[in-house]
Amino acid sequence: MEKNQSGNTGVDYLRHQKTHGEVMTNKPNGKPNGKPNGKPNGKPNGRPPKEFDQKTFENLCHIHCTVNELEAILGSDQRVINGWCERHYSESFSTCYKRFAEGGKASLRRNQMNLSRTNAAMCIWLGKQLLGQRDIPQELEHFNGKLAMLLDTLKSIKSEQDFKERKTNNESSLLADAVREDLKECSQHAPQLTPGVTPCVGG
Repeated sequence: MEKNQSGNTGVDYLRHQKTHGEVMTNKPNGKPNGKPNGKPNGKPNGRPPKEFDQKTFENLCHIHCTVNELEAILGSDQRVINGWCERHYSESFSTCYKRFAEGGKASLRRNQMNLSRTNAAMCIWLGKQLLGQRDIPQELEHFNGKLAMLLDTLKSIKSEQDFKERKTNNESSLLADAVREDLKECSQHAPQLTPGVTPCVGG
């Protein structure tokens, strides 16, 4: 068997390449093609993972885009987006979405607070939402005032009627007592009548 310039045979050369994990294949002209053992073209298996712009993804979550909107803008479905989030954030898509969306809420609240300095409507609305403030209609106040006056009048009338009723009852009771006293006095001074004798009335 022929030896190469280093003094090794072809078998020794192949054994050396196999030991180092670089088994070479020969081209028709007898030269090695330089490609490692595996697929003939040396390309990796499967498609490369899809990548997205992190700033774009975070801004979309920040403004509370829906899942359908995210899929349409990024050009992928939720499964692919979830895998990308796990590679870049070490979190699932739902966890990332919640985290960046909360930042959007804080930003919106900050903008509303700043707007309330110059916008009365926004200031009133925030007062109702955060401080529990409420509007009391003027018509209701007017109605409540009239209702209170009417109730006071009714109470006065009722009190007057009760007083008159008690006064009448007292007068009737006094009159009855006076009549009873008169009858009692008359019975004491009346003459004793003899049976069969009619008393004379008058002189």
